[in-house]
Amino acid sequence: MSDPFALSFYKFRGLDNLPFLFDILINQRLFCSHYRELNDPFEGQYKVIRPSLSLDFGKKKYAAAESEEDFKPELHAASDELRVCSLSSVSYDVRMWSLYAGGHTGVAVEVSLNPADTNELQKVNYLSAIPSVLAPILGDAKCEHALTTKTDHWEYESEWRILTKSPYFNVSGKITRLILGLRTPTDIATALERVCTPVGIPVSRTTLCRETTRVIRVD
Repeated sequence: MSDPFALSFYKFRGLDNLPFLFDILINQRLFCSHYRELNDPFEGQYKVIRPSLSLDFGKKKYAAAESEEDFKPELHAASDELRVCSLSSVSYDVRMWSLYAGGHTGVAVEVSLNPADTNELQKVNYLSAIPSVLAPILGDAKCEHALTTKTDHWEYESEWRILTKSPYFNVSGKITRLILGLRTPTDIATALERVCTPVGIPVSRTTLCRETTRVIRVD
């Protein structure tokens, strides 16, 4: 019985490393890479705010200036162990197919997940600037806050992230569809269908909708 509270997420993959794609489909798992391998140079950065100090000398009060500094979570062992798998909650954005699916030659793997079932799946928040945190807040919580906040340049990605210390995230029985790109080569598409059909994963193709300029699924 399907989970009525589950949401559909999409893992876009190009064809430059087919073993990774076949690993997802055959072993039903998502690879989680170290955050340093992500493509945004601002990943893991945030400003540390040190609260001002108020000093009372009789009738005069002096406040130490608040300071900010760029800070990376590399100082903490927890952040070194943390791995990330990026998913999107949309499959229709042309930019996602262009950037992450080999210029529409790749695929999108649809997985059905309930965010309430695991604290490893978190929604990314988008801000106009690098996020800020108070200096005393250290460790895992700060690292996760930094890695689930991105600048609003990336808002179109509608990203959710799996944050884990494991190299793989299990999606056994949760892969609900494989979506082929507009330019997925015929021989690759045939091979993927032969992998997906025996395990009950539907395979869909895509086309462009000129009215909405979106990529739409053709079942």
